[in-house]
Amino acid sequence: MSEFLSGLESSRWLRHIKTIMDAGIFTAKAVKVEKANVLVHCSDEWDHTAQVCSVASILLYPFYRTFKGLMVRE
Repeated sequence: MSEFLSGLESSRWLRHIKTIMDAGIFTAKAVKVEKANVLVHCSDEWDHTAQVCSVASILLYPFYRTFKGLMVRE
């Protein structure tokens, strides 16, 4: 187990997930609380834009927190 946890830590995967979650929360708050229009764009050629938008959608719309909502392809 310690080898797994050491590998997980060295991959920095949890930091990446925290960054995506923080950005998704920030985006959802901007839309819901501040009634702001948002543009999400990540220029590092990874999937961050889609990940941040997906987290924000899950937070903003209860339908997307259901099994059916998670399986929808739009």
